[in-house]
Amino acid sequence: MRASNQSAGYKFEHSILSGAYSYVDRLTGLDETFEKANQANRHGLELRAFDRYGMRINAVEFHPAYHDLMGLAVSNKVHNFAWHNEGNAVHVGQSVLTYMFSQPKGGVMCPMAMAYGPSLTCWMKQPVHPITCHYLLDRML
Repeated sequence: MRASNQSAGYKFEHSILSGAYSYVDRLTGLDETFEKANQANRHGLELRAFDRYGMRINAVEFHPAYHDLMGLAVSNKVHNFAWHNEGNAVHVGQSVLTYMFSQPKGGVMCPMAMAYGPSLTCWMKQPVHPITCHYLLDRML
């Protein structure tokens, strides 16, 4: 089975990406996933500007459901799918996964995008300093 996008000028094997899509499609559509998203929305961020001694700490605490959703996204490689697969359609695949995870809770996608974008600088013709790339790739990919 082949899927194609003639306007973009490429064709890609649907079967290469369909395994990731079908699993994520089921996962993001579960009632449990949407319940976690509702919990994360009901219990917003909590700013802790000071510790118990009055020292400034500027810490932000997230509800555990938000961390669960982040874990689902990371475990399904939403932050680095394009960098771990080959072919013309990997960035389309990245977009599809991002779209599917945005349905239950779009706020989780901000950190995913922040991990996906900067790693591109390590594959440019004149990349940033190699130590910076090593640091980025170790932590994001």
